[in-house]
Amino acid sequence: MPATSQPTDPDVTAKVISTIQARPGITIPELALTLNLDTNRLYRLLPELVQDGSLARSEDRGFSVPSGDAPAPAGPPPPAELSPSGSGDPAGTVAISHTNAEGTLVSGTSRGDGSRDALRAARFRWSRNLGAWFLPGSRGRAARRTTIEYLETELRSAGFEVEVDIEQFDAAGAFDALQTHGEERAEMLSGRATQEHTRSQDRYQASRDAVAAIPFGQPILAGHHSEPRHRRDLARSDGHMQKAVEHSRKGDRAAERSTAAIRQTERRATPIVMARRVERLQADARSLRRRLEGAGEAPLRRGELADIEAEITFLEDRIEKSGVRQYTRSDVKPGDLVQIRGTWRAVVKANAKTVAVETAYSWTDKYPYYEVTGHQRPKDTQAASQG
Repeated sequence: MPATSQPTDPDVTAKVISTIQARPGITIPELALTLNLDTNRLYRLLPELVQDGSLARSEDRGFSVPSGDAPAPAGPPPPAELSPSGSGDPAGTVAISHTNAEGTLVSGTSRGDGSRDALRAARFRWSRNLGAWFLPGSRGRAARRTTIEYLETELRSAGFEVEVDIEQFDAAGAFDALQTHGEERAEMLSGRATQEHTRSQDRYQASRDAVAAIPFGQPILAGHHSEPRHRRDLARSDGHMQKAVEHSRKGDRAAERSTAAIRQTERRATPIVMARRVERLQADARSLRRRLEGAGEAPLRRGELADIEAEITFLEDRIEKSGVRQYTRSDVKPGDLVQIRGTWRAVVKANAKTVAVETAYSWTDKYPYYEVTGHQRPKDTQAASQG
């Protein structure tokens, strides 16, 4: 959190120590929020204070002042946490859990208890099926520790007691859970499509049955005693037909989503898609390493980095075991033909990480080597080598 004003370093140190003395176990995000300081600045300052003995680090990621060496608090202690209603009683206990199979879920909240703003700010969504708040895209992935820490801080500021439980990341187990979820989702949507199409057929048949007693082409006889019944039968038939069309469209959409879920599950296990994710994860890891330079402990960030590196190792091992050849710069030369996305293209230049291929225009297209699924030497080169 950027600070609006930064006092001198001695003032910062005194305020940090006095605040930690008043609130033992406070975490860095909570401290930054209380003192309106930059979190990165605290990540640099606190390890220095721990090293010189002014502070002690607890097992639950918090900080405290060692007994006997605590300086007198500078000024009044921070205000006590209040519930959303303004009373001194805690608002309740909220549980934040992350597992490899289920992702990040929040339980223990209720409508109107004041937790919604914090959950929305952390980008959580409500699921009626789960009956809980969830973090989109967290299922089968490593825990987003900084997001969880941010939510924990916001909920505590709103007066809640918060319990956090993060399962140790298992890249293989998380990947299998994600694949299983995709298969279950496809099966569920396929069943929904079948159900909706069955309802559509039932409604269609009901529409025909509603006018079965009316001769084909029979007009409404105005003024005749059969007119009211004739109009009611037509209206009932039209209502059933509209519902039949509605159920048919719902069934078609569910079938399309089921097919998409199957394709996504299958594509996730292909070497190309896994290599593409490795590339993104490597970029994230490089960014994190740069941010961690000179940042002291930063346990949350280092935990995220460890999870990223574990997933990279797992995916690279899975790609290697797939048996699909992984081309590199040493395999490709200008003039060769490479197969990319089902099309053979002529190589213009082989770069360190990408291969440039010809197009029908004045420019070239570049693709990473993991996109290359086939390779051929020019025919004249092959003939010369054979001769």
